[in-house]
Amino acid sequence: MLGKSDNKKSKAAFYYGSKWETFNITRKLRRKSTHAETLFWEVISNGKAGGFKFRRQYPIANFIAEFYCNEAKLVIELDGDVLEVDEVRKRDKIRESVLKEQGLTVLRFTNEEVLSDLDTALEKVGSYIERPPPAPSCEERVERKKAIFCWSGGKDSSFALNKVLLEKEYEVTALFTTVNENFKRVSMHGVREELVEEQAASIGLPLFKMYVKEGSNEEYEQKMEDFLLGQKSTGVAYVIFGDIFLEDLRAYRDNNLAKAGMTGVYPLWKMDTKQLANDFIAQGFQTILCCTNDAYLGKNEVGALFDSDFISNLPSTIDPCGENGEFHTFCFNGPIFNKPINVVVKEKIYRPLEIKANSGAKTEGFWFCELSHP
Repeated sequence: MLGKSDNKKSKAAFYYGSKWETFNITRKLRRKSTHAETLFWEVISNGKAGGFKFRRQYPIANFIAEFYCNEAKLVIELDGDVLEVDEVRKRDKIRESVLKEQGLTVLRFTNEEVLSDLDTALEKVGSYIERPPPAPSCEERVERKKAIFCWSGGKDSSFALNKVLLEKEYEVTALFTTVNENFKRVSMHGVREELVEEQAASIGLPLFKMYVKEGSNEEYEQKMEDFLLGQKSTGVAYVIFGDIFLEDLRAYRDNNLAKAGMTGVYPLWKMDTKQLANDFIAQGFQTILCCTNDAYLGKNEVGALFDSDFISNLPSTIDPCGENGEFHTFCFNGPIFNKPINVVVKEKIYRPLEIKANSGAKTEGFWFCELSHP
């Protein structure tokens, strides 16, 4: 007989690793069904879709399928006018990619199609069940390269991850981030580790955390080598970064990777940073400045939204993506997230530090803002 914890694990596996929090959401969604969803459910629950059994608001990984048939490995989604929004279309594309990786197929109908011509919609479902799609071609069956993603939680990481997921050359098996063990915060960004955990949960990928205590290069490099070797033993051969143009940083990363026999991947490398910043915003990402370098920006800017007004008001001496270390960000919404990370800016803290910035500007310290839930 399964104990309570064993039963949870069993169900999590059955629902493709879906978290228990997701089940509470499904109950709310069932109570708020649209007229089209209610009508469609009444029909397919009565066996009028080839006699197959469907489930409603079914948790799959980090998503919730509106209708799911386990026997046919089929997900059916009903879309309203919200699909006209570019951000939603991009999220659905990523969602379908994740579902496809689980061996599932997604059929889509608009609410209007169901309400005005339900019989045709049911015929399409029946046709799929009777004649499932052909086996993938040799080219489609080629295994993607396994990679882990170096995740900071900021805009460049988010944009690079989105690009990788859409291009499908690499299979991202997990995110990993470096956390200061003393403060339980992401190195340099100053963001609480639990917020990065929420990002990973919303994206639907596992998160590995590498803790550093002393902050020395020697400690970092040794722990990184140990971590990478462990990943390589599982078949991972690539590490993906969001770096854009700093040659010395890339060389440093590649040197560390070489010790473990792994290869770095840089999806944003040498792209125009102003164009990247504008594309990031245009694609529906939202982010907050969580740290500013006082050689460039100050207290007023930390905690600000990274939006079009912010970019247009930046002086020419500051890179639009902050690639020289002028600022760091925390991304709380966008196409890669299943749901936004709900945060507010609280107190702002100044940490004095005597270092030289990449450009040679004098840095006396950094401003950080405390991000937490409302």
